Amino acid sequence: MADTFSPEHLARLRDDARRLATRSISHEGEMRSHLVAAEANLDQFRTALTEHGAAMPAGFASQILRAQMAHSYAEVDSAQRLCASAGENQVSAKRLVSDLGAQAKDVNATPAVLVVDDYDDSREWLSVVLASAGFSVRSAANGLEALLAAYDLQPAVIVMDLMMPVLDGMEAARLIKEIDELRNIRVIAYTARQPPPTSELFTAILRKPSPPDVVVDTVKRWAVAA
Repeated sequence: MADTFSPEHLARLRDDARRLATRSISHEGEMRSHLVAAEANLDQFRTALTEHGAAMPAGFASQILRAQMAHSYAEVDSAQRLCASAGENQVSAKRLVSDLGAQAKDVNATPAVLVVDDYDDSREWLSVVLASAGFSVRSAANGLEALLAAYDLQPAVIVMDLMMPVLDGMEAARLIKEIDELRNIRVIAYTARQPPPTSELFTAILRKPSPPDVVVDTVKRWAVAA
């Protein structure tokens, strides 16, 4: 069994932990609303006992109102414990998100590369070639997925196809360069388009298909420079 999770696994775990933290916040809010309602109900019974207890037949207040007050006390106590538990769950979920982020940084001590191509065969081939060369590889099937993955992974290099659905490679590269946290990522165009693009958005151009050694050498050169 592997000693560490892959970047893809850590990304999915972080996403799950974030959803857990969001739900914990929601649950804590619901429990606090329940606590407020329980405390208000208890105050009503206290007021009723104070104002009407003496005027009621002997034993009636004790049997009815006091029983209701005991029930209200129990509700308040239960709601307080649930609020505390929800708060602890929220803290634990946030700590999990933080811990997973730290683990992701450790995993990504080797240069991370994002491979973006809408063709499954091309995407998988590039991923295998680069992973075999020692890179931590994550993939995306279009420009929109690439933006989200780049923000999460913060790769050293992106190998980007140009002709893709949803969001093409040129537009995705332009958006990446406009985001402060991503603008320093080296984006390598991987395309069969003729003539190849002459854009400052791309650090280098790889002709599709390129031999594995050319792909690896090009990515290594710019990963080291990143």
